[in-house]
Amino acid sequence: MSNEQIRIRYIGWLATDNLGDIAVYRALQELFQPCVLDPAAPEPDAFMIGGGTLLFRRGCAEAASAAASSSRSLFVFGSGAADPEFGEVLNNDLWNSVLERCFYVGVRGFRTRDVLRQLGCAQPVEVMGDPALLLEASVAPGERNPRQILVNICNTRDSRLWGEDNRAVRSRVVQAARGLIKRGWEITFVSFESRNDSYVEAAARDVGGADFVTGYESLEATMDLLGRSRLVIGEKLHSIVLAAAAGTPFVALEYRPKCRDFAESVGCGPMVLRTDNFSADDILAKVEEIEHGYEAVRQALHDRVAQHRNSLRRAAREAQRYLSERAHTGRPTDASVRAAP
Repeated sequence: MSNEQIRIRYIGWLATDNLGDIAVYRALQELFQPCVLDPAAPEPDAFMIGGGTLLFRRGCAEAASAAASSSRSLFVFGSGAADPEFGEVLNNDLWNSVLERCFYVGVRGFRTRDVLRQLGCAQPVEVMGDPALLLEASVAPGERNPRQILVNICNTRDSRLWGEDNRAVRSRVVQAARGLIKRGWEITFVSFESRNDSYVEAAARDVGGADFVTGYESLEATMDLLGRSRLVIGEKLHSIVLAAAAGTPFVALEYRPKCRDFAESVGCGPMVLRTDNFSADDILAKVEEIEHGYEAVRQALHDRVAQHRNSLRRAAREAQRYLSERAHTGRPTDASVRAAP
C-alpha cells in the first residue's frame, strides 16, 4: 500500500472555530501528505491522537479508547495533557491503557512528558513541539511594524484559569495596553475564537486607541499579522504558539499549565506570567526585557522552533514508514517509531 492510500482517522478538537485547533489540524494534514488525515476517514488504517490538550481529559477519551480497541496502529502526535497541579486529570486508567497500545507517543512539551510519567505512562515519550509550529508567516523583513504589539485574552469557560477571575486578568491587560500606548506602541487586540469576540473587543474599547481583529476568520492572514508584529502578549495557548511559528517574541499569560508547557518547550519560560499573580507593570517589564535584547531573543526562538520542526518532520516520516510497512506485511520491520534521544 502506498502512502497515498493510507487513511488516518484524526482524534482531536475540531467542533468550534477556535483558531488553535484549526491551525494544528491544518499543519498535521500538510505534514502527513499524501496520507489522508481526516476525523471521518473511512475504514482507517490508523488513528492519530492529534495536537491540543487531549491526554487524560474527558473530551476525547471515549474516541481514543475505541481506537485503541479496534486498531493495531494508534499513535499520539503533538498532544498536551491535563495537569495534576491544575486539578483537571480524568480517566487515568483508561488513558494509560490507550497509551500502552500506541506505537509512538510524541507530545507538545517537557511538562507534558513529565506529567505522563507521573500518571503512570510506561511508553517512551518524545517532546516534539506543538504541530502548529510548522506553519509560517509570509512576511518580508521590510513589512514588519517595529511598533506593533498584538494582544490576545480569552474569556475561559466557568472561569477555569489560575485565580479563577477572567475580569481581573482583562483589567490588568487593559491597564498594561494603555501604558504601552503612552510609550508609543500600537496595540491590536485579536480574538482567536468567535465566542470571545465581544469580550476581546470590549477590552480594546476600554483601552482607547487600540484596534480589534477577528483572527480566526483567516489562519493565513493572522499568521501574517503575527509575523508583521514586533511582539505578542497572549493568553490563549495558540496565540503564543503561532507567534513563535511566525518568529515573533511573546509574553505568555499562563491561564492554565499548558501555556507554560509550551513556552518552556521553546526556551521562553522566563516570559510567562501566571494569571493569578501578575500586574500591568509586570507585563510592561517583560516587554522592556524583550526589547532590551530583541534580536538575540528572536534568534533563540527561531532556533528552538527550527529544532521542533525538524523533530515533527522526522517523526511524521517514520510514522508513515511504519504504517506503510504494516499495510504491506502485516507488521513493520521495527517494533515502533523510535523517539529521538
